[in-house]
Order: sequence, then C-alpha cells, then structure tokens
Amino acid sequence: MKMSARMTMTGLLTAIVVSALSARAEVIDLNGVSLTVSSPDALNADGYTNSSDTTAELVVDLDEAATLPATVSGNIKLVKKGSGVVTVPSQLAYVGGTEIREGFLHVELPAYLGATGSDAAPITVYGGGLDLPAAGKSASRFDRRFAVAEGCTGTIRALPSASTAARTANSAARLRRRATASSRWRARARATRRSRRRRARCA
Repeated sequence: MKMSARMTMTGLLTAIVVSALSARAEVIDLNGVSLTVSSPDALNADGYTNSSDTTAELVVDLDEAATLPATVSGNIKLVKKGSGVVTVPSQLAYVGGTEIREGFLHVELPAYLGATGSDAAPITVYGGGLDLPAAGKSASRFDRRFAVAEGCTGTIRALPSASTAARTANSAARLRRRATASSRWRARARATRRSRRRRARCA
C-alpha cells in the first residue's frame, strides 16, 4: 500500500519565504504558518495543506510563468503576486479564498480555485486578474463570488481553452492546405489556357 508523506511546519514562525527547494516526496503542512514562494523552483511539486484552524497564506510571488501543484488543500488562502501567469492545473480544495494582487491566474474552470459549494470562498482582485477559457468543453458559467477591491482594477481575460486552440490550429492548417491546392489548380489551369492559345495561333 502506498503511503502519502507529509512535512509539517512547527515552532513559533508566523511567515517564511522560500526561494529554492530540494526535491521532496512530501505534502507540506503549513500548520498555520504563511509561506511565500519567490521562485518557480521553490514550488513544492507534491503540494501544500494546512491542518491548523489558523488560516495560512500561500503567497505565489512570481514574475515568471509557473504551474501550481495539484494539491493545495485545507485552511489556505492563495495569494498571487508578481507579474507572471500562474496556471492552476486542476481543482484545488483550499477553503481560505483567493487574492490576486499582481499578474494573472490561468484556470480552465472557476471551480479550480478552491472548495466549491457551501465552503466556497470569494476571489478578491487588487490588480491583475483571471485567464478563463472563452469557448470549448472547458468553458463554464462563472459562478464564483468575485470582488474587486475598492479603488482597484481587476481583469477577466477570455482565452481559448487548449482544446479550442488545437481545433483552431487544425482548422487553419486545413484552410492553408486547401488554399495551396486551389493555387496549384489555378496555376495549372492558366498554363493549360496559355498552351491552348499558343497552339491556336500556330494552327
């Protein structure tokens, strides 16, 4: 039976900043301690949880593009800082809400941003915003509470989903092939007409 490992923060810390992280096979239990990740290399691939009643902030402060781990759960508030676009790859189960202060969070579904239903917490924007799919199977009604802080500006960018982008690229490729075939046919037709005119003049 495969056992999941967990590393727990202990002591009197209230917040820490991590800029690098060795490879681990453990989910990090923040245990009420807020954590700031300042480099993509410092993201723990196995994820984060918080078993404490004290809300812990997971601050992703990145100017580069990055992808969150598939596990972010428990009493965690996700905070996005930095100009980079951070992708949320799957539905996450944290319950402390989401703050976007800079940059963008890219999600395929609004439900990816924390627990849903009665446990759903709001998404509050102080700057930057959300990238959401505009069409395709991943498109969904935006049914989460979304607030822009007073005096601030938030943005929702409608982007094609991966499946829609692939279909668009395939359609464009087919159109290019058809255009190329049509151009070749017109070129052959012009050459045939010129040849016929030459034969007619020489007859």
